[in-house]
Amino acid sequence: MRISPAILLFFLLVSISPVHAAVVEEFDADGNGLIEPGSEITALLKSTVTVPYAAIDTNRDGKVDRQESEALDRKLDEDISFRLEEYRELLGDSAGMPIADVNRFIGGLPTSAPPDASGNGRLLVRRDYENIGVMGQSKDPSTVKGAWVAYTKDYENRNDIWQLRGSAMYLLRSETGFAPSGDNGGVTAWSFVPGVSFDRVSNSNENYTDVNSLTFRLGSEVEYMGGGFSDAQYFRLNLAYASDFDLESGVLALEAQWEPVDTDIGMGVARSVLGGLFDFRWRPILHAEGGRVIERGDKYWLVEDESFFRAGPKLHADLWPLFLERVRIGLDWQYLHGFSGYPGHVRLFEGDISYALNEKGNYAIGLSYRKGRLPLTFEKVDDLTLGLSVKY
Repeated sequence: MRISPAILLFFLLVSISPVHAAVVEEFDADGNGLIEPGSEITALLKSTVTVPYAAIDTNRDGKVDRQESEALDRKLDEDISFRLEEYRELLGDSAGMPIADVNRFIGGLPTSAPPDASGNGRLLVRRDYENIGVMGQSKDPSTVKGAWVAYTKDYENRNDIWQLRGSAMYLLRSETGFAPSGDNGGVTAWSFVPGVSFDRVSNSNENYTDVNSLTFRLGSEVEYMGGGFSDAQYFRLNLAYASDFDLESGVLALEAQWEPVDTDIGMGVARSVLGGLFDFRWRPILHAEGGRVIERGDKYWLVEDESFFRAGPKLHADLWPLFLERVRIGLDWQYLHGFSGYPGHVRLFEGDISYALNEKGNYAIGLSYRKGRLPLTFEKVDDLTLGLSVKY
């Protein structure tokens, strides 16, 4: 059976992302200026999903039959489930969302939520403290890396290697209610994020390769949107105390970050590339840290009472092959130039590939490689591990 013209039109809409205001209005069936829950928002969200034709015509006969059409519809229902949940949370008790707000919501921009509905708190488990997510994506596990747990048995050297690294954070975020425009920028949200980051590699037989880092942070973030420079900018300031699991060492520091976001080029928010075969996102971050070594403990490379200041770029990149469901490829690189103090420069590289074990990506199995020095504690890492990641 050949596909109907109506379904052909639907497939055409599926290839459009993001949806612009003029298109959003076409989903306002009753013309009341609102996109209402039910069929209106469902059809609109489905139209933002890019699906390669090869993933639709599964039997490769050059046409889409009823079975393939129904399978596509089920897949789209799964793909939009999280955004649909976000829409319902933003909507609250309202009858519908204004088209201007819907257009920003679809494009990855936060809507002008009323201040009295925006305060909230939630526990986040991530790979890195700064890996919270931008543009309101902090709740979406598929957009971030999870905390890492791994075990390796080295039979040749009779060595058992355990690894645990990640961050636990409590996010307190409040919306200001400000509605940004191209030339009218302002603060749309602020966050307070207390948290702890941990990085522990334990060897039963080769203790000289152990990693022992525990960092406590009191962090804050300001979200600035509009103004013409970029879609959004994030300014972060953290008070950090880096130690170890025995609390014998101590480094007190202040960290500052600036991160721009531009949805048109996939900066901060994923965009489809190469004809819809991949989703790609990159996050450039300018990072600076300054502080003082209070106690070196067993970290002999630290110098007690030594002050330091380092600054430089961090770059995160993620690639999701749409033809391989639940697969994510990530690359992370940072270079912090040591302007004063010892130790000096920090270089750290990490590459990983993971496969999500559930639909929302809370659990994944993956392969990770990293090499370099950890910021603040300056510990050396050089490991290749197969492990499990967990994120919430």
